[in-house]
Amino acid sequence: MSNTANLDHYHALARVVTLAEASRITYRDPKSVKYAIQAGNIAALKCGRVWLVSVDSLLEHFPKPEKMSA
Repeated sequence: MSNTANLDHYHALARVVTLAEASRITYRDPKSVKYAIQAGNIAALKCGRVWLVSVDSLLEHFPKPEKMSA
């Protein structure tokens, strides 16, 4: 995995979710998602106290797991 987010993802921030939603989408702890943002692996912007996360960048770094069987 590369150490920097794809620059195209910054231009595609029209498709964004909050940090909390990014955590739910990827089944990751919010701290894990925030760490990846701060490390430059996921494209995101902080607006006030809310992180807006690029869905494309998020799923590139944390691929969505296959549906879990019971």
